[in-house]
Amino acid sequence: MEGKLFSQDFLRDAIRNTPSWESQSDSALESFTGDIKRIYAPFTAASSENEQNTITEIIEKVLNLLGWQSLTLRELTSSNSWARRRA
Repeated sequence: MEGKLFSQDFLRDAIRNTPSWESQSDSALESFTGDIKRIYAPFTAASSENEQNTITEIIEKVLNLLGWQSLTLRELTSSNSWARRRA
């Protein structure tokens, strides 16, 4: 799958210095890691998912795991951005 949601440097190093990471127990981190692996398991480096599938099958599921269920994603097209500026 081309592109990445998070940089490798952030996931390997920088995230470990955040207060949220440091406050998690080892078992909570292991559980979260397992959940993330299950989300990504169906996708390989050769996957060519379209944008909507990526949003539905990866991004929304990861955001839910992070506790951000109320965050909604919607595609911004040139027509609706123009309409919003005119409103």
